[in-house]
Amino acid sequence: MDWPEPNAEGDQVKIEVAYTGICGTDLHILHGKWPSRPPVVLGHEFSGTVVEVGREVRDVAVGEKVVAGNPASTCGNCFHCRAGNPLMCPERISMGYMVDGCFAEYVVVRRGAVHKLPDHVSLRDAAVCEPLAVAVRTLIERATVQAGGSVLVSGPGPVGLLCVALAKAQGAKTIICGISQDEHRLACARRLGADHVVDVSKEDVVDVVRQTTGGAGADVVVECAGVADSLHVCFQSVRRGGTIVQVGIFPGPFEVDFNQVEMKELQIAGVYGYLWASWEKSVALLSEGRVKTDQLISHDLPLSAWEEGFRAAEGTEGIKVLLRPGCG
Repeated sequence: MDWPEPNAEGDQVKIEVAYTGICGTDLHILHGKWPSRPPVVLGHEFSGTVVEVGREVRDVAVGEKVVAGNPASTCGNCFHCRAGNPLMCPERISMGYMVDGCFAEYVVVRRGAVHKLPDHVSLRDAAVCEPLAVAVRTLIERATVQAGGSVLVSGPGPVGLLCVALAKAQGAKTIICGISQDEHRLACARRLGADHVVDVSKEDVVDVVRQTTGGAGADVVVECAGVADSLHVCFQSVRRGGTIVQVGIFPGPFEVDFNQVEMKELQIAGVYGYLWASWEKSVALLSEGRVKTDQLISHDLPLSAWEEGFRAAEGTEGIKVLLRPGCG
């Protein structure tokens, strides 16, 4: 549909969107499982070129290639804002479901959310920077992955796959598991260099972890599936004194043997999004070629084919689906 073209005011930056990714959040909104404030333009993963800046912006220029993250605005005064974690702000407003997002030719964001791209990083590759920032938050900022260590990722979605790529870049041994319907995503994990790829319908992932870690268990376990059985496997697979990071969102409460946290002296961390620094590290990883996001891009479609894109994102063959707003 036609939508008013936004203008950059104050500290805002107007960006012509080159590529925008379909996120699991967008799928949840489509099915009424995630809150939104319609009428609103969806989308929060994108890359593009600056076409206008507000009068208060001095350090971003028209023509520069950029990416940008959420939130769209915060209170700026609460503990979380002052501590540098604005996604925890109780008054946070995010683009893509609270205010207009990037499933459009243009999007306007605040200057503080913008990250410049080096010339040699393509806009197509950079469109996957948002889930990469989540992976950075997971394995660099909320857990410690060391060379020679071991990482298990449960759930081969885009963030899970990027966790594999990042763990490999850090020099760790990686194991990823999924179900039989994840065939294409597990194949992508192999291309990304995963040391062990496990179809849980054919192998016991807990046995694989024990065999590959000398019986100790994985140093870091990342739960990306958002499924109760997956979390149970994570508790069984993590070593004593290890770390479990929760990234997947569960559909509701369920029972879990939380005594294992005490008995195994586990570190438990949650990841909801990212920090400003997470994005800077992600851009550096792309710039240095340490993580190849193009391996995840399964579909590249014009915005007019958004329905096909959403079907692909929900299907078994879709990994990361990109839309091009400039193509209709």
